[in-house]
Amino acid sequence: MTNKKLVFAGIISFATIAGCTYKKATNCVPSNIVTYTNAIAKIMSDNCTGCHNNSNASAGLKFDSYANMLTDAQNKPNFMGSINHNGFKAMPQGAAKLDDSTIAKIQSWVNGCMPE
Repeated sequence: MTNKKLVFAGIISFATIAGCTYKKATNCVPSNIVTYTNAIAKIMSDNCTGCHNNSNASAGLKFDSYANMLTDAQNKPNFMGSINHNGFKAMPQGAAKLDDSTIAKIQSWVNGCMPE
C-alpha cells in the first residue's frame, strides 16, 4: 500500500470513529438546554396545572405531564400567544403575565422541539 493510500485509509478510519463518537454525544441533552424535566414541569405546576390538568382540563388542555404537554401545546399558536398575552386569551387567567425570563424558557423549550 502506498503512503497516500495508507494516509487516506487512516483519515477514513478516524472520520468513521469520530463520526460514531459525535453521533453518540448528540443524543445527550446538555444541562443548559431547557427541557420539560429541568424547567417546564415546575413552571406549569406553579402557573398552569391548577386549571389545566387531568381532572380539570380547562378548554380541554392538560399541562400536568410531558405527554399531555406534547399533545396539547405542540403546534398550537395560541399556547405561546396566551402566555405572551398576544392576541389570545391571556394566561395564566386572572393573573399577571409571567416574567420575561420564564416566558423565554418556555419559548426556548418550544423552539428546541419540546425535549423531555
